[in-house]
Amino acid sequence: MNRIIFPWMKNAVEKYTLLHIEKEKAPRVIGCAIQRIQNYPFKYYLICIFSFFVMEYILPLWIGKLSRFSKLKPHDAYTLLTKLQNTRSYWCRLFLILCKAPILLEYPHEI
Repeated sequence: MNRIIFPWMKNAVEKYTLLHIEKEKAPRVIGCAIQRIQNYPFKYYLICIFSFFVMEYILPLWIGKLSRFSKLKPHDAYTLLTKLQNTRSYWCRLFLILCKAPILLEYPHEI
């Protein structure tokens, strides 16, 4: 079943993918990750929408940037991801895990 992928979700998936993978392999990973999100069961799809919304619009404010995640410079995006990974807050780590899971599952095996 194809569900709606909001533009901000696609932008966040692209930015996260480009931070971790080569540009030549990124389009395939992005396409597979978006397809995986579209095929989630409905309740997981809704959770994913909420997680990407928080990742795109709210969490950059945590590092003092009044910008969207997809528009951050690579250094600032890495800083945000590092803070999320190293925080003691369960919710911040959960948002990061929910956002990166569909992307990490689509990484090419040769990386």
